[in-house]
Amino acid sequence: ILNGNVNQLGDFDLCLQSNEKDHNINGQYCLSSIQIESVGYSPYLLALHRLMQSHFHFKSELDDPGHRVPRFSSIQWALCVPSGCSPRDVEFGLTDTLSKIFENTDLKFRVRVDPDMCQTNHRKELPMSTVIASCIFVGIILSEVAATMYDYWAVGEKNRWIVAFSLWKNFSSLISVKKSQDDIEAIHGIRFLNAGLLVIAHKCMALFFVPYVNRTEMIEK
Repeated sequence: ILNGNVNQLGDFDLCLQSNEKDHNINGQYCLSSIQIESVGYSPYLLALHRLMQSHFHFKSELDDPGHRVPRFSSIQWALCVPSGCSPRDVEFGLTDTLSKIFENTDLKFRVRVDPDMCQTNHRKELPMSTVIASCIFVGIILSEVAATMYDYWAVGEKNRWIVAFSLWKNFSSLISVKKSQDDIEAIHGIRFLNAGLLVIAHKCMALFFVPYVNRTEMIEK
């Protein structure tokens, strides 16, 4: 059970569709993070811990930011709880349950339930940060459209600051095969290799994280 991949994401849609109309109880999906911090000195537990962490190919902590690289050292375990429970309640409940399971063992663990990782079917107002970011993106798109129209229809000398946002000009530059005399051709090869390696790295990180992939087997091969 602990070999391969210990992440369990549950059924998001089924949880949110769960409801008990008589008592107005709705389902809430929470994705908890569990980190095994200590396993003592037992060779058996150490071996299990190593398999559970896929030979520690990636190391991370529960406090590490997970927006760029997933926390591979944490167990992601989904829970479906009543919507009246706060993330703190879920964290306390899971901690209490695991404490009983790990009682009289050398295992020590930490549990975290981030409020952003709990969702219900209730509609929420968009946060101001989302509104501001959306306005910025809309402004950029409108600027690009206006600059493209200006670049396409303007006659005579054009303002280079406006043309810099032109999709027409930038696309032409991207597909251009013209070479300048002071161009360093090796740089383009390095950029190509770097872009390819970035794509492979992000693809591998995603595959290592999803629960249906045997992470340990992938690393061993």
